[in-house]
Amino acid sequence: MATKKQKKSKSMRALTNPFYKQPWFWMVVLVILLVVGAVFGYKAFQGQKAQVQETTPTQADVNKDPKKTLKQNAETFGTLSQTDLKADPQKYIAKSGGEGSMVYVWRVDSGTSLVRIDTADGNTKVYKYAQDTDEMLKNELYSTN
Repeated sequence: MATKKQKKSKSMRALTNPFYKQPWFWMVVLVILLVVGAVFGYKAFQGQKAQVQETTPTQADVNKDPKKTLKQNAETFGTLSQTDLKADPQKYIAKSGGEGSMVYVWRVDSGTSLVRIDTADGNTKVYKYAQDTDEMLKNELYSTN
């Protein structure tokens, strides 16, 4: 009879101890939450991966001729109005030159800077910066006349 009492006590214990108090229940809940979190995390990562791929330059962009790009930057820099240049002093450094001229410097990237000289008579010239002024003036990239 002792075995029947033990069996009854086990079944009674199961009824008095609800399933959510059992360790196996919480392990199952934890596994389900981990799976759901992994699925949502993976989907979010896929969205970020797609955005990065869209902004990555194509092979054609990487293989562009640097001289063409420099000329395009010089033309863009030369065609900006003085108001636009003065509106962004962190990008375009402005200095007053002699005889009513203005000098602007634009650091295009870590190794390239362009110098724009606006003369009093309305001419604009853009050069690639060089420490030697004579060498710099020989490398004109853009001119309005």
